[in-house]
Amino acid sequence: MNPKLEQYYRRFNIEAGYKFDTFFTQLSLTDYPEKLPYLFDIENFCLRLFTALNENQKICIYSDYDTDAVTATGVMYWGLVDLGFKKENLSFYAPDRFTEGYGMNPEAVLELAKNNDLIISVDCGINSTLEAEVVSHTNCDLIITDHHHLHQDLPQCIAVINPRLAEFYSQNPLLLKPILQTTVKESENWTKKVYHDPKGFLTDPQKFLSSSVTGVGVAWFSLVWFGYFLAEM
Repeated sequence: MNPKLEQYYRRFNIEAGYKFDTFFTQLSLTDYPEKLPYLFDIENFCLRLFTALNENQKICIYSDYDTDAVTATGVMYWGLVDLGFKKENLSFYAPDRFTEGYGMNPEAVLELAKNNDLIISVDCGINSTLEAEVVSHTNCDLIITDHHHLHQDLPQCIAVINPRLAEFYSQNPLLLKPILQTTVKESENWTKKVYHDPKGFLTDPQKFLSSSVTGVGVAWFSLVWFGYFLAEM
């Protein structure tokens, strides 16, 4: 093991090498459903992106102005490009910290929804219930990827990807969104294979992404899941 990586690894005081192995190595198509840290709603994230890819839809990445958000934007943008999305269909938006403040705002998402088919937030959005409501009345969809704490009702959108919600869903399994309908038989089989029962977090939390992961980490893991999804389609 590289000494620098080992030093980084030991900072997290992980007893077994499970999370280290899955973070720094590529997994086979037979191993990843169990070894790749799971995120609730990742099935809907992958299914909605699959539609966007196949239909050449326009996507806007909604970030923030801090370092975590900027790097998350880069990871999401170039990750989507690497996974087959055309650059001309991708854009990104960061609010002005002085005039718009932190996170999503209804005026910005409404304007972005007019020119895009899908908005994906990075490092923000977990408490953006109003913004999700605004987008729901347009022809655009919203996916939220974030790592901050939930302080109010869960935003109603296509998917909310946040490792802190593992415990939330384990205690509120009825609030999990139904899997998106699809006409691709392989995707139905895939969602059944990767789905984790919410109660599983209480018995085996190591199979779920750690709540200490940053916004850019959540974006990265989400794209890794989508990469494995595409590999099986």
